[in-house]
Amino acid sequence: MRYRLPVTRRLKTIRAVTPEEIGVTRYAYEVKRSFVNNLPYSVTVIDRNNIANRIPPNRVKPTLDKTFDIDVSITFSMNVEIDIQSVLSQEGINDELSVFKKAIATAQVNSFDNTKTVMVRYSIDDRTLRGSDNSLYLEQLDLTIACNGEELNATHPYSPDGQFLLRSRINMGWGFQILINDPNQEYGNRYININNRVYLVPAVIDMSVRPGVWLYHNGCIDFSEDIVNSDKSEWFDFAEADTAIGLYTTAALARDHGDSQSAFKKDLENKVLISKSEQLNLTHQLKQKEHENEMLSAEQKRLQLEYQQRLAEFEKAQKERDYELSRVKHELEMQKYDREHRNRNMQDYYEERSYKRKDTNEFLKWVPTIIGAGLAIVGIMK
Repeated sequence: MRYRLPVTRRLKTIRAVTPEEIGVTRYAYEVKRSFVNNLPYSVTVIDRNNIANRIPPNRVKPTLDKTFDIDVSITFSMNVEIDIQSVLSQEGINDELSVFKKAIATAQVNSFDNTKTVMVRYSIDDRTLRGSDNSLYLEQLDLTIACNGEELNATHPYSPDGQFLLRSRINMGWGFQILINDPNQEYGNRYININNRVYLVPAVIDMSVRPGVWLYHNGCIDFSEDIVNSDKSEWFDFAEADTAIGLYTTAALARDHGDSQSAFKKDLENKVLISKSEQLNLTHQLKQKEHENEMLSAEQKRLQLEYQQRLAEFEKAQKERDYELSRVKHELEMQKYDREHRNRNMQDYYEERSYKRKDTNEFLKWVPTIIGAGLAIVGIMK
């Protein structure tokens, strides 16, 4: 299949609209970006129009992942054809499209409006952001991300300001650029020392350019003619490039301008310093560990003493409770004995009175008989 480049044109038919003008619209294809800042500082997002949007840290719902996340969601109707397979079949395709393909394949259909939603997340950690001089350009999203505080000096590379700065950097000031084209991987990366600063010169692979080292520079003084040369490009083969430009195979050699003995000596001194530093650090850690052990032992002794004191207090309180319980029990038994004794006395008293009443009643029963007998005896005697 043959492809042709589209015509590049800037549209003028653009205007601001309100949600009331649009009304309720069901889009066939909708792309949405969401930003969540879980880093401990504000992050600025700059678009192609160079509009900077400062996003503060997420204080509402902090997470363990300290990253700046950009969630891209794509909602599309089922009648929209997404031809991602043809792109994925090409060689050297990036991982982003593979992720999108997997997300599209696993997306669920929304039965309410017969759409699918695909969501992917781009995450930037603190090390990546700060390691890129506090700003970086995300080519996949066409966004610039920066974290350089109040004095924001980052810009979008394809904004009008960014393009102007790129042209200014090329056309103004002094420039010195080295390009290593190593398609057969026979030369590798190199290092250069400029003003006692060592820089890495990475090798690239470009089959359309002849192998070798390209040097681009301007403002070079030609003392033979006492003139200042303008922009100039030079090409060197791999055999002469190191000597001609001052390139080195290692950063240590570049630091010492090729003096391997001095580099070895400095490396050895650095290793000795590192060893001493590690030894001091280890000694400090051992002392700190001993101090922690002493503190732990003292805390254990304190807890043991406190336990013994509390145990003694508990045993004393237990004895006092046992004594009080025994005393109360004895008093209750004595009260019970007194009650029983009084009950027995009362019972004996009432039984004695009962016996007396019974004897009296028996006597009274015999009184008439005795009187009748007496009267009979008296009548006989008459």
